Amino acid sequence: MDDSSFAATAAAAPSADVDWLARLARILGLVGGRSVTPTASDVVDIASTGGPGSLSTLIAPLYARALGARVSKIGVPGRPAGGIDVLGSLPGYETQRSADSARRVLDACGYLHVAAGVEFCPLDARFFSWRQHYGAQAVPNLAIASLLAKKVAAGVGRFVLDVRVGPHGNFGATLPEAREHARRLIAVAEQLGIVAVCVLEKSAGVAQPWIGRGEALVALAKVFRRGELGSLLRDHVNRCLIMATLAVGLDESVATSASLELAGLHEDMLAAHGADPRVFWTRQEAVASAERRPIVAESLGILAVDLATIREVLVGRQREMPPVLGTSYPDPCGLVLTVAPGVRVKEGTVIAQVRDTDNPLQLVDGLRSGFTVTREPDRRDGPEMEVIRG
Repeated sequence: MDDSSFAATAAAAPSADVDWLARLARILGLVGGRSVTPTASDVVDIASTGGPGSLSTLIAPLYARALGARVSKIGVPGRPAGGIDVLGSLPGYETQRSADSARRVLDACGYLHVAAGVEFCPLDARFFSWRQHYGAQAVPNLAIASLLAKKVAAGVGRFVLDVRVGPHGNFGATLPEAREHARRLIAVAEQLGIVAVCVLEKSAGVAQPWIGRGEALVALAKVFRRGELGSLLRDHVNRCLIMATLAVGLDESVATSASLELAGLHEDMLAAHGADPRVFWTRQEAVASAERRPIVAESLGILAVDLATIREVLVGRQREMPPVLGTSYPDPCGLVLTVAPGVRVKEGTVIAQVRDTDNPLQLVDGLRSGFTVTREPDRRDGPEMEVIRG
């Protein structure tokens, strides 16, 4: 059987067999690698099924830390900007750590965030690359095993999964599909001694307007400064806080950010991972002030955004560029939405601003197809949260 045939077979492998998926998660998480710490109830994580613009794997862990939990996170690069590759785009940030070094980081600041690879989940890291190559990244069974493999290796006792329902996620394009896969993940996690909660975001579209590795840094800085966030980013931050309260075992109805300071925790985490916190502030300022090219609406109507197209264009550009010296991941481009999807625009309205210092016009041309203006509004309900527990 060749690799592409195996991908199809793996996708259809016993979908309801919880024991089978638990065994696969243990193999992917521990074979050939080490664990950070034994599974502990006070070690938590917040993961995501992905989606351009989602910052849940960066903001929610900080809230969990502020609420008193220890955070142990092993991640893989996102598309176009996951938590580990956003942090790894900062000079000095060490995405790979030995087991002893990782434990020291966790002991020192209570927040570890490293990449799967040589020391942790090496088999899962290779399997993730294989899934990407053969179009199996969005296969829910494999996503469940891979997600939980990293929790096993990280020693996580409780975790929350941000399930972004739609064609760009890994848990199905519809709510019934997502519910089915969420319940299966919770059952598999229980077999592994992990308490899991899934938060489904119905009709999940653009999470927030800053899309890209550098752009995620800008959004983080805005959150830390408690300035004007705009409705999309503000709503996303509120959802991240709710997910953090669930991760530490609190009821989501008690979530409040009034007394939770994140900037200092973020700076402590950066320093423990080898990055000067001042680099974060200077990098986000450079991205925020970078020259950008506009994308404008070509007619009057309701703005619609195709996240899959935007993701593929940005990822393609990232793959063309090597990392800057001292970093683990390149950050050549990004975009900012200046109009939220679903809003009526006039012809000529600037709907997005694109950053790419090397070839901005080519990137703008590629991204333009990700934006359309329609005559009728999308009549689906806006994003709402549905919490699924074991």
